[in-house]
Amino acid sequence: MAGTLWFYVKDDKRLGPVDFEQLVGLLLGGQLPQGALVWHQGLREWSPADRIPEIAEQLPPPLPPGKSP
Repeated sequence: MAGTLWFYVKDDKRLGPVDFEQLVGLLLGGQLPQGALVWHQGLREWSPADRIPEIAEQLPPPLPPGKSP
C-alpha cells in the first residue's frame, strides 16, 4: 500500500492523510482503536481498520474471551 494516503476518524473528527505505516503505527501504539473507521481513495466507504485485510494482517490477534494482557 505504499503511496496510498489514508484518512481515519478519531474523536468524531476526520484526520489524515497519513501513509500506511503511520496508520498501522497509530493502531499498534493504541492511539487509535483497531475498529477505528478508515478510508483511502479506491475504497467504496469508510470501514473499521480491523476489517481491511492489509491492515488486519499487521495487527495482533484478539485475546481469547476472559483473558487480559
